[in-house]
Amino acid sequence: MSATSRPCRCCLTATWTHLLLLASHCPSHYKESVGEARKRRKVKIISVGQFRPEKDHPMQLRSMYQLRQIVREDVWDNLVLVIIGSCRNAEDEERVQDMKDLCKHLSLENNVQFRVNISYQELKEELQQGLIGLHSMWNEHFGIGVVECMAAGLIMVAHRSGGPQMDIVEESESSRTGFLASDEDEYARAIAAILKIPPRARNSIREAARSVPRVSVALLGKADLPELGGVFFVGGVTVL
Repeated sequence: MSATSRPCRCCLTATWTHLLLLASHCPSHYKESVGEARKRRKVKIISVGQFRPEKDHPMQLRSMYQLRQIVREDVWDNLVLVIIGSCRNAEDEERVQDMKDLCKHLSLENNVQFRVNISYQELKEELQQGLIGLHSMWNEHFGIGVVECMAAGLIMVAHRSGGPQMDIVEESESSRTGFLASDEDEYARAIAAILKIPPRARNSIREAARSVPRVSVALLGKADLPELGGVFFVGGVTVL
């Protein structure tokens, strides 16, 4: 792990605790066992994070708009982006409304859902039903949301910067754990590529990705970790 993107021990301890909970409810074989069920429901792209400006949710919406231009109509009609997050105050609520307005402007109303302040149980259910995870924050120090989604079995498309690029997502074909992107076009192409990956190859990516949190924790060595602090949950979403 690089020194420039090393997470604080407190944050990583809380992350690992949360990952254990998620992984226990999202076994690695889960995606295989629900293959037939997926054919009967929407293909979900899951975004998890607070509704803060730096998370750049509008880029996720613009990426969906670009995606619509490059996939078949029947594929598009079966896709939905589920944006899950917590609102801390009136400013966050206004930000969510602005994104809903942007959805209407881009004609994405039928392909985007906002899940605000949901329970932890609802969060687990959404992660279990998802195929792809989406992260768009530039230069995030570590990327707790990225690791959470990977632990839950989602194939991640994360921002090509910061912790996700340096420590979490590996793009070499022999050991791929996810995809990286830096603008709307790259995000759209990455999502389109994942949709074309055969089920067995998707499972190989999931298995490789689920090892990432353990590697990150191991890098802390055997030093005693502090008590959890500065990390809590709002509507089931990790807040730092």
